[in-house]
Amino acid sequence: MLQVHAALQNLRGGVMLARSDVDGARAGFMKALALDPLYLPALDNLAQLDVIEKKPEDARRRYEAALARDPKNAALMTALAKHATRQGDTAGAMRWLEKATRDNPNATAPSQLLAAYYLRAGEKQKALTLAQKLQASDTENPEALALLAQAQEESGQHDAALESFGRLAALQPQSAAIQLRIANLSLIRNRLDDALQAARKASKIEPGNADALVLQNSLLIEKGAHAEAATLARAVQARQPDSPLGFRLEGDVLMAQHKAQEALQRYQRGFELAPSGPMVIALHRALEAADRHAEAAAQMRQWLDKHPGDQPTRIYFASALLAAGDFKGSSQQYDIIVKAAPDNVVALNDLAWSLLQLKDARALEHAEKAHRLAPKNPAVADTLAAVLLERGDAARALPLLKKAVESAPAAADIRLHLAQALFKAGDRKGARAQCEQLLALRDYRGQAEVRALMAQM
Repeated sequence: MLQVHAALQNLRGGVMLARSDVDGARAGFMKALALDPLYLPALDNLAQLDVIEKKPEDARRRYEAALARDPKNAALMTALAKHATRQGDTAGAMRWLEKATRDNPNATAPSQLLAAYYLRAGEKQKALTLAQKLQASDTENPEALALLAQAQEESGQHDAALESFGRLAALQPQSAAIQLRIANLSLIRNRLDDALQAARKASKIEPGNADALVLQNSLLIEKGAHAEAATLARAVQARQPDSPLGFRLEGDVLMAQHKAQEALQRYQRGFELAPSGPMVIALHRALEAADRHAEAAAQMRQWLDKHPGDQPTRIYFASALLAAGDFKGSSQQYDIIVKAAPDNVVALNDLAWSLLQLKDARALEHAEKAHRLAPKNPAVADTLAAVLLERGDAARALPLLKKAVESAPAAADIRLHLAQALFKAGDRKGARAQCEQLLALRDYRGQAEVRALMAQM
């Protein structure tokens, strides 16, 4: 009965808050707690007022005072965890959830939340162990099964994750999102037919789901089923005549058929319906394929001048310029990207590489920063090593390249750079050993460069 009266007082406080009467609202919430000191909705409302008034410590103490009355209350510890999260204290949040889980081993809510925190923190094994325990305790709980599937996926257990998502799909047959997860995992396992089947199911569940349609179209193109992909694209156009999606899909099919001019017409129609970065990127690809390079660059620059904050499109353009060997153009674009996002490792790395090709001394500072941000990234180490070698600092470059090759033994270009560095340092035996490994890779496109290096030994 007391909880009923507490709920009524809490409701009155909410009405007062809706009328912007903060003092009246606080009084109502306090009356609710006077009736039931552990009434969580009132505690949450008071804590929210504390935070609004920039008194987060008062909110924390309020929860802790209630917890002192019931030291093993899982709901209160979960509330403290959520409050810690809102204050940016992820470690504190995890401590509260770990305590809630220890004190209440059968409580699912804190355990599920803790497993999700572990995943975000990169504690994959902890998340997986907890998710397995949760799922075993309630095999028909879709939330526990979804958490297990996610933990398995992030732990690299793709087959197990596929099985779990399959079971989840049986529990939630009308979820397109689950089918898309199955499709993406099937792609990782190189099961194209299974991925296509899941994408088709997702499209059937949600006929207008753009992600499902794009994936289905891409898979049909990958399989060489161009006629079916074109039929799908035209069906989307018929259902959504004012959407650019169907025209983009048909353009993608035409591009796969090396019909750039026809693809360009479809992309242009889509762009006219709804101008966007992705459509500009599609237009750029088609113009480049049609050997209309100047027009492609001009259109892209015009878009970016009008939409300077469109980072994904600018990153694409910078990457395209880099691939085309336009190092001046790519460095200019990457410079803009880095100014807006100073810790973007990929942009820093590619900016450093572009500047290196231009013999610009600024390459070193950007390569150094990228390496500080991502010291275990082999591509970043490779770029820094290349900059150092250009400056004659083989003593620093060689250890970086050796470590990069250890981290990414299949990265043939990095191995070639190591061979070149070893040769420059006078270690012909070591350089030859690296070259011999590269020559064993018959599909490696740098074979001629490897043979030229060996000819100097």
